[in-house]
Amino acid sequence: KPSVCNALGTALVHADIAATLLPKMAARLAEKGVQLRCDVQSLALLQANPLAHLQRFTVILPTQGTAIRHSADSFLLTHGLGALARTVETLAVSVARGYTAQSDAVWLAPFGAARPDLDSGALRPLPVSMAGTEELVGLSLRADMAPTPAQAEVMGAIRGLALERRATRVVP
Repeated sequence: KPSVCNALGTALVHADIAATLLPKMAARLAEKGVQLRCDVQSLALLQANPLAHLQRFTVILPTQGTAIRHSADSFLLTHGLGALARTVETLAVSVARGYTAQSDAVWLAPFGAARPDLDSGALRPLPVSMAGTEELVGLSLRADMAPTPAQAEVMGAIRGLALERRATRVVP
């Protein structure tokens, strides 16, 4: 819709054609000196590195000091991103889901937490490789307790599977 100063205020593009139409539209508009301000999904379609402008968005992260936060921080660092300007920290899936659905925030979450929303189409993943950020498995036992034989068996099986996986992992 053109505004008073003859600027286009909002352009809505159907998701089924966005990947094809947006780059063509952006190229033509750039030739005319038009600047685009996009949501994170559209920006991802227009750039080789969809994380290049992550600083512009609120990013929902797991709480500091948790294993999944460590994975999120490692992911950001390996993609050349330092401390983010705007973050929300939560382990509550319902809070992260609601915030993301009602805003243009980016949610860094375990796949299992976001899967129902991805499957339903309520949320969309960014086209970014998440290799190396697989979900962690952890076992906790009180420091003053020895594992039962059953617990020791489970722990041994998990360790064995982890060793197998490490041995067969292809390093990019």
